[in-house]
Amino acid sequence: MRNQLILISLLTVIFAGCDNFDRTDFSFNPDSEEINDTNLTDDAVDTAVTPDETAIPDETVAPDNTVTPDETVVPDENNTPIPVTMSLSVTTTSYNGSYAPRNVFAVWIEKEDGSYIKTLGAWARNYKSKLQRWASKSNYGSNGMVDAVTGASRMNHNPVPELTWKIDDIAFQPAENGIYNVYFELNETNSGSKSTTAKIQISESSEVIKANNTTNIKDIQITFK
Repeated sequence: MRNQLILISLLTVIFAGCDNFDRTDFSFNPDSEEINDTNLTDDAVDTAVTPDETAIPDETVAPDNTVTPDETVVPDENNTPIPVTMSLSVTTTSYNGSYAPRNVFAVWIEKEDGSYIKTLGAWARNYKSKLQRWASKSNYGSNGMVDAVTGASRMNHNPVPELTWKIDDIAFQPAENGIYNVYFELNETNSGSKSTTAKIQISESSEVIKANNTTNIKDIQITFK
């Protein structure tokens, strides 16, 4: 009986001492793949997802300033303004040359310095060499002939058709403002021709400076539209 009491006392001491053990060593271990939110710190939550810093917000996109607005275009003030068309009429008369009344005749434009611009009219298909200055300037009618009135040698001195110049040059570009000469050349022979000029100014208010009428090339009328 005494021995039984001693055994009970010993067991009581042993079980009482178990309360001093770390109970966490015997706690239930949850599934390691399951995330326990209470174990995550605030810092861990904030940095768990890396923000995409490569995306550019709209307000940081620079506008395209490389397009030149229309108002910055500088106009070329050397180009001929309106009016852009010159009309011309002229009359010829015979001087009793060896082939009269048959004749060759040409009208063309030159700059004041003598450079060739354009032919307005030429009647000398087979006898271009008889119009010495015109043949030299136009390369025998090879240059600056677009829109020109052309034909064979004239059989008489009937009225010359009205001629026009759209105020452009041999390259079809607007002619620069300045002084120009309108040349007229007439021939009824195999020798020297007869010629005259009219001086004009191309500008915002184009005008005829002087028309040099002669006995055989006369009634020169020039207007601008």
